[in-house]
Amino acid sequence: MSFTLLLTSAGGELTPQVIRYIKASERHDIRVIAVDMRTDVPARHLADGFATVPAGNARDYASRVAEIVREEGVDLVLPCSDEEALSLARERHLIETDGCRLACVDYETLAIFSDKARCYEALAGMGLPVPRWRKAETVEALRQAIDALLAERSALVAKPAVARGGRNVFVIRKALSEARTRDGGRELHLPPAQVETHVLPALAEQLPAIVMERLREPVHDLDMLAWQGRASRIVPRRRVDSAAPNAGHLFLDSEVLYKLGAKLIEGFNLTWLYDCDLMFDDDGQPQILEINPRPSGSIAVSICAGVPLIDDLVSLAKGEALADVPSPAGKIVLPYKALMTLPA
Repeated sequence: MSFTLLLTSAGGELTPQVIRYIKASERHDIRVIAVDMRTDVPARHLADGFATVPAGNARDYASRVAEIVREEGVDLVLPCSDEEALSLARERHLIETDGCRLACVDYETLAIFSDKARCYEALAGMGLPVPRWRKAETVEALRQAIDALLAERSALVAKPAVARGGRNVFVIRKALSEARTRDGGRELHLPPAQVETHVLPALAEQLPAIVMERLREPVHDLDMLAWQGRASRIVPRRRVDSAAPNAGHLFLDSEVLYKLGAKLIEGFNLTWLYDCDLMFDDDGQPQILEINPRPSGSIAVSICAGVPLIDDLVSLAKGEALADVPSPAGKIVLPYKALMTLPA
């Protein structure tokens, strides 16, 4: 009997690869329904069904997904963007009908993940590592926080407390004499002299803001598959390019990161699949940057390395035990362009 999985935000760069892996499963007969607010996404040609939906933060988003769930007989909905996870969790009662389940925890927990200040406070309360940081509610508080940290550090990061996908991030570095962009323009590196002209005006529109120490690159990703507060799979991987999360990863064997993932899962009583971003400080200790309320956008990388996370997710939904899989530690997964032929 087939199992119907609905993937949201199907316009993701690696979603077509994820669907290919799902359709190639030897453990489950999975029927994939993909949804996105755009119509021109390649994933629509690989999924068994496709539908357009409003933006994830639109008022009618959850009700539209609920319609598709009923029409397609969906067994499990996997939100793949922050806004969609929050919207669906808030109106879970619309989705979880006729046996369908939503693959994320309660709205209150996801809301903590989506607010960096609340998340850092919660993590610190659990004794988990976070960077040195300050929250700024006003422009003057933001100015003071930047001055205070710059007195101790050669570089710091200022960003909105609530934002998606690393957008509107300012890296203030004493070593710079002029501004430069990274990560497709989402991250602006600039000297302290430009704080008044660039950072304060931009973040004034997005307060509260976070000011935190700048950690050592590269960024690490931690895939966390969980069930009722217990870790099912924890997959640590290091980005080839910190600013480009889909540019490849090196898989690690790190007891420190395994334990950190297990503590996160237990502390927030997680079920389903999530992503944690972290970096290391000058003392070589991991510091949590953020917990995403949904799977990593580069989850295909871990599946490619031999960890069948979507297969495992479906197994958990079915109440099946997970098989042991070899550690992917030491493997490097790199992307390349591929082609597909469509009927005329």
